[in-house]
Amino acid sequence: MASLYKKPVRITDPKTGQKIKTDSKKWWGRYVDADGVERRVPLAVDKKIAGRMLNELVEQAEQGRNSDPVAEAAKLPIELHLEAFEEHLAAKGNTTLHVKQTVKRVEAYLTTMKRRSIDKIDPASVEGFIAQLRREQKLSLQTCNHYIRAIKTFCNWLVKRDKLLRHPLLLVSLFNADADRRHCRRPLDAVEFQYLLRAAEAGPPVEGMSGEDRFMFYVLAAWTGFRKGELGSVTLRHFKLDGEYPTLTILERRLPGRGL
Repeated sequence: MASLYKKPVRITDPKTGQKIKTDSKKWWGRYVDADGVERRVPLAVDKKIAGRMLNELVEQAEQGRNSDPVAEAAKLPIELHLEAFEEHLAAKGNTTLHVKQTVKRVEAYLTTMKRRSIDKIDPASVEGFIAQLRREQKLSLQTCNHYIRAIKTFCNWLVKRDKLLRHPLLLVSLFNADADRRHCRRPLDAVEFQYLLRAAEAGPPVEGMSGEDRFMFYVLAAWTGFRKGELGSVTLRHFKLDGEYPTLTILERRLPGRGL
């Protein structure tokens, strides 16, 4: 229940200089806000005006309690949600490349929707988008799966942030990438690895790394089994050289990226 009251205060009596108890000049209001927290706020000297101010605060609190976050989110431009999603991915420690690729894939789908509201995301539009990619760009099933995962991740984030009531793409399945394998991955044999090292050493810089540095990078990766992202994260603090056995400690990181 909201109520008006005079707040007890202490003032200095100008005649005696003594501290005396009295009531505040302003009326104060007590009410419960939209989050269920009791608030006490100063209002006005005039009681009628204070009453109107308190009624406005109570109405605002009621509107806040009755608001639907999903409906409010649907009214926002879809670009705002995508920007917030990008910030979320970056804050989780993902690489710049991974964030860029994921957002780019989601944005490509949203563009085909003509950037309608997020509540218009549905399986039919996603499946149509993937079919268009396969038809126009001749993408592999594995690459199409990357697009589906990115869009699903975006929807999962929307649900967790109370921007969607439920995940709209739970029934959208990934493709069997083995049925359309464009690049079969396998380990290099010793002779092929030597060819790779020679080509790297004599080759031009790639992603800012010289051929000689790439040569050493490949050798280190082959002997340690560390991935590109793990080796790329190494700094001086990862080395411990003052013990009986020098060590290099790296936290496991599964990071996407192009080969060097």
